[in-house]
Amino acid sequence: GDHRDLHLSLRRQSLMCIRDSATKTLSDEDLVKAFTDKGVKIARRTVAKYRAELNILPSHLRRVY
Repeated sequence: GDHRDLHLSLRRQSLMCIRDSATKTLSDEDLVKAFTDKGVKIARRTVAKYRAELNILPSHLRRVY
């Protein structure tokens, strides 16, 4: 139904944003804040789960010092 379609749409958008963050080294918490600013409520652990699905390392392992 509509709820499932909305969930899938938000998940797709989330995955795209998280994939983009791989080059910007945004933390999971930064992504949660960005989604919240856009009116999308998402938990940090959900962001972490989606990031793992995309095989993107955590931000502290992506940073170049």
